[in-house]
Amino acid sequence: MKKLIALILALMLLFSLTACGEKDNESRKLFDYKDLGKYIDIAKYEGIEISKSDEKIVDAVSAANKSNLDSLSLGEEVEVASGTVEKGDNAHIKYVGKIDGVAFEGGSTGDEGADLVIGSNSYIDGFESGLIGAKIGSTKVLNLKFPDDYHQKDYAGKDVEFTVEIEYVTRTRYPELTDDIAKQLGYDILMEYNAEVLKNCIKTELVERIAKDSKVIKQPEKELDYYVENDVEYYKSYAQSMGYTFEDYLKNYSMDEKAFREQIRANYEDTMVYYLVVYYIAREENLTATKDEMTKEYEKLAKEYSMEVSAVKEQMPEEQMEFTIIYEKVQNFIYDNAKIK
Repeated sequence: MKKLIALILALMLLFSLTACGEKDNESRKLFDYKDLGKYIDIAKYEGIEISKSDEKIVDAVSAANKSNLDSLSLGEEVEVASGTVEKGDNAHIKYVGKIDGVAFEGGSTGDEGADLVIGSNSYIDGFESGLIGAKIGSTKVLNLKFPDDYHQKDYAGKDVEFTVEIEYVTRTRYPELTDDIAKQLGYDILMEYNAEVLKNCIKTELVERIAKDSKVIKQPEKELDYYVENDVEYYKSYAQSMGYTFEDYLKNYSMDEKAFREQIRANYEDTMVYYLVVYYIAREENLTATKDEMTKEYEKLAKEYSMEVSAVKEQMPEEQMEFTIIYEKVQNFIYDNAKIK
């Protein structure tokens, strides 16, 4: 379980890194280590000062604990009809969106309303944060602006007014963590669990800081094209499995394939700094994933989940496993060289 948590943390940060169908060693290494310097001006990654009481670390530990308790089905959903909206609430809302005083297509929920997890960043900037602190059962007007690069070009950069009715929220109540719960999560005692979760959250925050302070000089076009094509092929296959054509699937989101590709590309442009940071540090510190390490990791996962190694590889292809090992080594290097208060 501990190893799986580490893998999941890496994959949550770096999204999908699967390179379907390419199994030779060279095809996996898309980034040319010799050329990384022309893509990124990397920030300091040794001797970073960080505090265990940092607000982001505390929030990350809380989120990890909730996620782990959810994995054991130990959370209890309760409906709240009074008080104020808090981050993490699942709010049932109804809203009407208007541009220049006129309701626009796709900007309203209708009578059925919608459920929104506050803090999930599912809506445009300011929508969810604008509801925090609002009285449950009240109506709030949010004056916001669509991003300039919004995928629906007709709305990009425009001012928008949302009138939001907050009908009720649901929250999950969790039990206190105990040694028994820690054992269910694969740890001997609660102290060991707490230390591991804290360490993983600090590792993730350290990478976040390096990425934030680094500067992407230019985007690696070959790699961007590669990841975009991978995602497009994945969603085409997914649409087919759901009984849709790809075109009909995209219509559900008011998009065509061109707009879809542009959005995927924009997402990767936003997160490419993480790939570059990890590959750059791996190059500088000679951190690699050997065939033997990959084999051992596959065997461990296969044993843990009572699966054949081949079945594990279908869920986590070699390209993904290779990068995950490298990412974990980079995290450990940064952590071991950090100044933790």
